[in-house]
Formats: sequence, C-alpha cells, structure tokens
Amino acid sequence: MPWPFPLVGLELDASTADIHTLVNAMETGIRHYHITYPLYGETKDDCRHEFESRLMALRLAEMLSRIRKHHLQYLRAGICFSVRTPPYLISAVAEVRKAIIANGMQMFAWLLDARFATPAQVRESWTLMSQSRGNGEVKVIGLFGGGMQAVTAA
Repeated sequence: MPWPFPLVGLELDASTADIHTLVNAMETGIRHYHITYPLYGETKDDCRHEFESRLMALRLAEMLSRIRKHHLQYLRAGICFSVRTPPYLISAVAEVRKAIIANGMQMFAWLLDARFATPAQVRESWTLMSQSRGNGEVKVIGLFGGGMQAVTAA
C-alpha cells in the first residue's frame, strides 16, 4: 500500500466484526480496518486467550472471504488492516495476519495496548513485535496507551 496510510478507519472487535458492517464500510469508502481485542484488568487463562484469538481470526477470515458475494473483491488491493493487542494476546496476531493475507489484503500496523501492562510485559511483547517487523510480517509497530512508562520499557 502506498503512503499515506488512511487516517479514517473502522474499529472491529469480536462483537462488531460482521459482513454487513464490512460491506457498508467498504461501500462508504472506508479502506482501513482496525482490529482490537478485549482488554481485561486482570489476565485470564491461556486457554481463553487462545480461544479468543482463534475466534477472531476465524470470524475475520469468514467475513473477508464473503466479500466476493457482494462484488467488492476489486477493492482488496486498497484495503489495509491494523491490529491492537494487549501483551497476553500477542500470539493472536499470527492467525489474524494469515486470514488477512489469505484474502489478498495486507496488515500494515501492529500496536501494543500497554494500558495495563507492566514494563516487563511491554519489553517482552515489543521484542516479539520487533522480530515480526524485521521479518517483514508488518510494516509498522507502535504503542497504544501506557504513557512514558511504556515508552521507556519498549
């Protein structure tokens, strides 16, 4: 995708990610979709995190594959995604990225939601995100929330 990155986008999560929302947004001219995951004040168990990440990836894959029925597949080249994950859902991005790439679209940015993260969680997550960027899996990584504490930890 050529620069500039679209400034206006639509935020999708497990409750708002459906085909009608996507089709209406595409027909309106939205080309940037921002995927978010739930942010808990406390960390849930790993099984639940894995379930949530797979559920979102499956839902996204289904939604993106169904845009052909609405005759909007010609827009794929201009559509980009960004993802925001808390540290405990860092592993979720791989599945979501696969769903996006498999449908001929691109994941442009990955943000770490550092609002309730400890400095150690930010450092560990940032290291994994940097590796993904270095491997060319995502073009841009960044921090969301957390203030200066998150910035200095990264």
